[in-house]
Amino acid sequence: MSISFSTYKGSKIFHLMPYYEGLSGSLSRINERLDSPFGYSKARSVQNYTNYLASFLYKFNGKEVISTVNDLFDELKGRWSSVWFPSWTEDFKLTEDIGSTDVTLNVESSDSFGTLYPLINKTGNYVFIYVNNNEWYVRNITNWGADDTIVIDSALGKAYAKERVQFICFLYKGRLDIDTISWKYTVPDVAECELFFSEVPHEYTTTTTSSSTTTTTTTTA
Repeated sequence: MSISFSTYKGSKIFHLMPYYEGLSGSLSRINERLDSPFGYSKARSVQNYTNYLASFLYKFNGKEVISTVNDLFDELKGRWSSVWFPSWTEDFKLTEDIGSTDVTLNVESSDSFGTLYPLINKTGNYVFIYVNNNEWYVRNITNWGADDTIVIDSALGKAYAKERVQFICFLYKGRLDIDTISWKYTVPDVAECELFFSEVPHEYTTTTTSSSTTTTTTTTA
């Protein structure tokens, strides 16, 4: 496997789906049992800070992939530089297929949507559409329809049946919330690490735009 990290609005996107050992069946809305909008692993609020802290467990195969993650950590200087990360929660569920030219997505929002996502803080203005590690998209949400629709800034350019899309969730701007990255090796080429992310809402409006749309083309050997 070979991975790379695309850039959106000046910051890298940590797009890789987390690894959850021992979990089976549907992973949707498991966040409600954690009382947090983030993830399926450990998650908790940050004390004295109006953001969230999220942690996700990842398992990597191959020294090249582990090295790529280490390089990104070094590039970000740990917690010092901004990074985009998905909630990995089923914030939306498609109710209709996505056409290649569609800029309006027909969705259902999660039961806790209104409680967990205060849009007045600009949280939730970016959406992460995940098909698989080779195909995913980031778009800006430009409008919220009254009939369970969201409007995105540009079409995907490719059609997808609703069953093919694994997740549609919010994309958050934040930082890694660790000073060092720690690896647990099971065999010489397979290792796990847990990455902590903290949202930084005030940076949403101060980031310069380098590209309005992002699609990844991660190559898997």
